Amino acid sequence: MAMSPRLLRPIASGVHPEAAAWRSAVVANGGSVSASTVKAVSTFCAAIDAASLRDRFYRLNLFAGTGLNAALVPLYRGPTYGGTTYGNTTDTNNGPFVSVDYVETGASGGLKGNGTSKYLDTGFTPDDFASQTSVHLSMSGTSLETASNPNNSTGDRFAVGSFNGPDGTLYDLSIAAYYPPADQRASRMSSFTRAGFSATGRASESLLVGSRTGSNLLTLYADKTSVGTDLAGVTASGSTRPFFVFALNLSGTAGVFTAARLRAYSIGSGLTSSQVAAFTDAVSDFHTALGRS
Repeated sequence: MAMSPRLLRPIASGVHPEAAAWRSAVVANGGSVSASTVKAVSTFCAAIDAASLRDRFYRLNLFAGTGLNAALVPLYRGPTYGGTTYGNTTDTNNGPFVSVDYVETGASGGLKGNGTSKYLDTGFTPDDFASQTSVHLSMSGTSLETASNPNNSTGDRFAVGSFNGPDGTLYDLSIAAYYPPADQRASRMSSFTRAGFSATGRASESLLVGSRTGSNLLTLYADKTSVGTDLAGVTASGSTRPFFVFALNLSGTAGVFTAARLRAYSIGSGLTSSQVAAFTDAVSDFHTALGRS
């Protein structure tokens, strides 16, 4: 049962209950959180609630808190506060990332990939979605240009993705920091339908969102603006391959890594253009609060 919106409002102390729960989870994972970061996360949660977006998110990580152990703790792990949770308790560190890869605040804020071996396993699978035709993926980051990837200067690199090809389902749900032709951002969802846009000279987006809101509508948004659509109809199917971050889960093996510095990612239900706009504002305000803008 969905939590009452009244219960999602900031508590008397001024800290939103989900921000407080996240802080506790960070401490349990060996990290810590400053008062200013708690305030920024609390403000983010309140903005998501005010825009009636909370049920759109199955998983969201803002890569915040003091130390790498804090950055590995997602803020949201299910579409309702206090409801069913999905995926791993923390983003499983593979490679692994080390402390110097993470900076919380400032222009270098975020978690930095290496383009060859480092990735996170969310434990969340496409089968966990309530509907295969209402899904979204998002990422926010810097250093997205081709030169930032030492692994492959001309090929794909994925920020979030799950691919399930060899067993015949041909399920691909991913958002790319780079996708040929040169310097293009793209989203690929279900049977290889793709929405993309050329991004030559752009090193970052406040938020890149790939959103499927029907079997025949996939839209890619960058900084609130629709920059690509795919109207091809697909028969969407699920998969038990968990989503990886900083890489694509290629039927159980991590590949096509990105060397981008990611500042946030999300996995959830489809978002309309107005919902993307509100989400982008909330993410942008959060980055500003941490001096990341």
